Amino acid sequence: MGLLLVPRRQFTVGEILDLSFPSMEGEYNLTVSGEVMRVEDEADRKGAVAVEFFGMEDWIFDELCRYVYGKDQNAVLTVQVPGNSDSA
Repeated sequence: MGLLLVPRRQFTVGEILDLSFPSMEGEYNLTVSGEVMRVEDEADRKGAVAVEFFGMEDWIFDELCRYVYGKDQNAVLTVQVPGNSDSA
């Protein structure tokens, strides 16, 4: 399970990150961890990264899908690199 993200900063293959997003009801935040598996260099996807998540339970995946597909195309997810205070 994963996503193709267009972050504000560049990532490298193998980097570990945490993705945080609110539940659809906005009652709580969910956080999942993943690894950057691919960095896109094509002109139409410049800087996009493919992230594969590990240990994501099905209900969290369902919530993530609801969040991404329930929002507009520019949905903002918070990406945090463990051990680094910068968000991407």
